[in-house]
Amino acid sequence: MIALHACDTATDDAIAQAVAWKSSHLLVAPCCQHDLQRQIDQSHIPPGFESLVRHGIVRERLGDLLTDTFRADVLAALGWRTDVIEFVDNQHTAKNIMIRASQTGELDEPARTRALQLAAEWSVQPALIHLLADRSAT
Repeated sequence: MIALHACDTATDDAIAQAVAWKSSHLLVAPCCQHDLQRQIDQSHIPPGFESLVRHGIVRERLGDLLTDTFRADVLAALGWRTDVIEFVDNQHTAKNIMIRASQTGELDEPARTRALQLAAEWSVQPALIHLLADRSAT
């Protein structure tokens, strides 16, 4: 499965489809990630992180990073070896993250725990967790 610059939750849709199709490999380059950015604006901020949401650009980038962290951990939880890499130098685009994953079949319980704890700490509901809710590892 390949999804390049899939906006907002379209990357989550592509990941969920790759899981459903039992794809062996996945390459996604997320673009805008407004879903968690909106939730962070309205959510409880974990103690000590208040300054990260004070300025719009920082809050936006935090939302991007949280979103891709959830995606990587959820994939790992479902049995994918997952890397988050830079695929284009940031002088060309600020949207230079790629999630690269290969199916291993080995469920990663610590990754599942990390994803669920992070969602609880930030009081957010990542789209990918909902898209894959029927799978026991999410």
